[in-house]
Amino acid sequence: MVPELLEFIHHLRSAGVPVSMVEAVDAARALDHVDMRRREQVKATLSSTLVKWADHRQIFESHFDLYFSSLRDSEQTLELIQPSGSSLAVGPTVMRAEFGAVSDEQEFDFIEVMLQALLRADDAALRALAETAVTEFGHIDSERSASVKYYMHRIMKELDLGWMVQQARARIKAEAGDGFETEMDIRALEQRIARFKERLQAEINRKLLKDPGLDIDAALATQLDAVEEIDFLGASPDQLRRMRQAVRPLARRLAAKLAQRRKRRRKGRLDVRRTVRRSLSAGGVPFDPVYRARRESKPDLFLIADVSGSVTKFAEFTISFLNAMSEEFPKLRCFIFVDGVEEVTKEVSEGIGLRNVSHLIARSKEISNDGHSDHAKALEMFWTKFGASVTKSSTIIFTGDARNNHRVDDGGLTVLRRLHDRAKHVYWLNPEPRSSWGSDDSMIQEFKLFCTEVSEVRNLNQLQEFVVEIA
Repeated sequence: MVPELLEFIHHLRSAGVPVSMVEAVDAARALDHVDMRRREQVKATLSSTLVKWADHRQIFESHFDLYFSSLRDSEQTLELIQPSGSSLAVGPTVMRAEFGAVSDEQEFDFIEVMLQALLRADDAALRALAETAVTEFGHIDSERSASVKYYMHRIMKELDLGWMVQQARARIKAEAGDGFETEMDIRALEQRIARFKERLQAEINRKLLKDPGLDIDAALATQLDAVEEIDFLGASPDQLRRMRQAVRPLARRLAAKLAQRRKRRRKGRLDVRRTVRRSLSAGGVPFDPVYRARRESKPDLFLIADVSGSVTKFAEFTISFLNAMSEEFPKLRCFIFVDGVEEVTKEVSEGIGLRNVSHLIARSKEISNDGHSDHAKALEMFWTKFGASVTKSSTIIFTGDARNNHRVDDGGLTVLRRLHDRAKHVYWLNPEPRSSWGSDDSMIQEFKLFCTEVSEVRNLNQLQEFVVEIA
């Protein structure tokens, strides 16, 4: 186990998780006191000894699932309540012969058993049922070329969780009636179903990764790319959660790459006087040239984010990503706008609004609850209140879909022209597909005339590419 643990720690370090030698020794010693047949015990032990920051949790879990994909909880004898008409106690390794049949000892009604396990909050039974569902309905061993999403879709078609939730709600209300406690029970049931889906996905991953010839680096890169390529505007709640977990680690790795790039950059202009003086010690041969040190100027950034309903999530990720790279952009000032504009630099630095921008909107005195962008009004307000702060060293970044809701004004073009003339650069980041630009009420083509560059930024990968460009 020690060689595998050391290799695991080595890859964690390569991914940006700092693990000291003392912590590695502590992890090895702690594993002596847990049951190595219990996956959750091993995972909790390594997590508590190797991970110190919440930002590194997702990296740890991705690596753990790959390195210890063959590690499973030891089999336990579970008493699963059977549907009426059968008295058979079913264990986690019992498979169905025909879905929904209960005619012999090797068959049981999976839906009914799962429904009763959900109502009883039987965690062990649900874990066993998740393994059985992946084995019986996923057929992963015979078809290993498809994606996790494909297998999840196949399994969910068999389970029909929508019908199951309706039945569970009806049974809860039949037993307890309507009331606050009933609603709490239903909420708890929905949370158990959400955890069951996560178990299904984890079990699918485990089966797909159960390959002795697996390329760990390639598999991790594939998982990372999956998060980086998710569209901001079309992401599901689970995908948004995964993306939020990935933002800060991605930003820190990018910041490290930018720091290395600056070190490797070509030196400044030749310093003739110092080169001649140094060459005197070698008889006047200037074989050791001296260069003037280059002055690295980091951008003075103004981030102005549209937080109207259609692009709220995109604004959250952009603000979070740039805030996590505070060392690269020490003069970052953040603003939000809808039909008014408000500076939120102090709030963002304190972590407010990074996960839910509605907290920033609620604090604003200038933004109404209308929810529809008014670029002309917002930009005019920005120019009046903050325009004097924009200089020739300033870089302004607008984020939003540039849709002006069919207003009859100029959409803020007059102010945008002034900002373009005064600032060093003006960028506009649009989360919509480029094919949609200019359609309906989109003004992105008009805004493009007064921007240094207009970029399509639909996912974290494109956001990283833009940051590399301006850094």
